Amino acid sequence: MAVLTAADIPDMIVTTEKQLGELKFAELGTERQRYPVMERLLKKRINFDSGTELQWPVRVDTEQTVRMVGLRDVDRIQSKSNVMDTASVPWRNMNAHYAVEERELAMNRAPRKIVDILVIKRSGMWIDIGTMMTSQFWNKPTDSTDKLNAMGIPYWVPKNNAGLASQFDGGNPAGFADGAGGIDSVAVPRWASGAAGYTTNSKDDLWAKVREFMTKCHFMPQTDAPLHGSKNPLWALYSNYAVIGAAERILENQNDSLGNDIASKDGKVIVRGIPVEWEPYLDADSTNPVWGLDWGQFQIVFMEGWYFKETRPVRSATSHTQWVRHFDSMFNFLCRNRRHNFVVSI
Repeated sequence: MAVLTAADIPDMIVTTEKQLGELKFAELGTERQRYPVMERLLKKRINFDSGTELQWPVRVDTEQTVRMVGLRDVDRIQSKSNVMDTASVPWRNMNAHYAVEERELAMNRAPRKIVDILVIKRSGMWIDIGTMMTSQFWNKPTDSTDKLNAMGIPYWVPKNNAGLASQFDGGNPAGFADGAGGIDSVAVPRWASGAAGYTTNSKDDLWAKVREFMTKCHFMPQTDAPLHGSKNPLWALYSNYAVIGAAERILENQNDSLGNDIASKDGKVIVRGIPVEWEPYLDADSTNPVWGLDWGQFQIVFMEGWYFKETRPVRSATSHTQWVRHFDSMFNFLCRNRRHNFVVSI
């Protein structure tokens, strides 16, 4: 005799509802497991009250008036007049919205409501915003003619894996002859970020270069002038799972007393007390980079009043029974001092 379930008995289907839960649902809409950068960026955002662009001053040189002197030497007054420059980036604009049909709301009412359709639409929009912001942060405009995309990490800290030495070789981003923020790294070499290539994920290659950059990118000017950032860098290290997984195995191989835990070093890749964080977006990057970012220098900046500015619902111009709610932002990413940051990649 065949085995029956409730679904095989027509009267059960007609007379009995399924267990519908408690107005909750399982989330499969999110593309990535986590959004580590967005969590940090949005917590430290700042607002600019006005202006057509984001701008800040950069000292590119000193006046170099110091010299050794003898008794009764004649004063020699000299002074450079071009020790300052200005970095700037334009605003970028983003729109998100969700729409709902009046008849959908009529059908999605108690006692037949399983999940609130507005919650589904609004939460899905915020997932898409997080995905878009993450993509913008880990990418750059194609070139200087790209007026749409924001100035993400590869714009401020570009790769240069042609050379294996740890140098400040992160010069002008590709497609920007005038340099990041409008300052040419050819004319101002100190505006370049750290960049190097590596061949093996080992303590003597990749991780030796990461350690070296964490030393060489730590600048402590002997001045009491007001500067961006803090005296000590607020380091964060980001990479993909291929790099982190291999590094975890390096840790296992250097420890003879791990016990029975086959994954005893998972999540414990640390450089100078700084954990190497997994950024799921970087899993698609075949150069297996490790980015070292000083969060004292990076910010996301919004125009005052345009931090996901929410409009009142408006009736759709093309459907008289549909209402739309918009969220608009004016923003961009800033790196106040590029040489505090680095990337090592294959």
